[in-house]
Amino acid sequence: PKRVLATIEYKPLPSENRKAETGVVKSKAGGTFLSLDGGASFKKITDFNPRPFYFSTPRFDLLDKNHIWILGDAIYESKDLGKKVSEFDNPAHPDWHAWWQDPKNPNLIIAGNDGGLVVSRDGTKTWQHCEGLPVGQFYAVAFDTNRPYRVLGGLQDNQCWIQPTQTWDGGPNYGSSINLGGGDGFYVASDPNDPFTVYSESQGGAAQRMDLRTGRSRSIRP
Repeated sequence: PKRVLATIEYKPLPSENRKAETGVVKSKAGGTFLSLDGGASFKKITDFNPRPFYFSTPRFDLLDKNHIWILGDAIYESKDLGKKVSEFDNPAHPDWHAWWQDPKNPNLIIAGNDGGLVVSRDGTKTWQHCEGLPVGQFYAVAFDTNRPYRVLGGLQDNQCWIQPTQTWDGGPNYGSSINLGGGDGFYVASDPNDPFTVYSESQGGAAQRMDLRTGRSRSIRP
């Protein structure tokens, strides 16, 4: 319990070069740190810190004290406590947020990413994607003035959508939803005077307007 891992973000000067949006950040100030005294003191073990402004999370391997995982846009691992870090080859969705290893059965790992829940029962050699779970990461939801009304929202890393609350074939389902496009879906809004005119946005300040009658859309980003 006295062994603690921490990823520390470094705020660079504007003149410093940094891959801020997509990638792996290496800097002399920030990185991944190890404490052997419960956090009283830390020593940097690597400059590596993937996507630190968002969800960079380090984890020990309970089977090997020198093996660590660092979560980010992908999974990264080091088998020598930070001396060499490499991307871990995995078949699942990118953007990893959560990681749990069973202390009684360390080969069992349950992880969460932008694609949902994944499980490994053999220490990360193979993965099961639990696709049957009705889960999603909504940034925001709204509704329109259509009758019956529809629900609109943006899903983390899974675009913007409109979902009817009633359908003729037994209830809302995936097939009845309407995709508005976008990468990381954020806010979606409907024109209160015309529910078939819809506005949506995605990462990087992208914004668009779509006419649901024709399916045509155009960028309205300033």
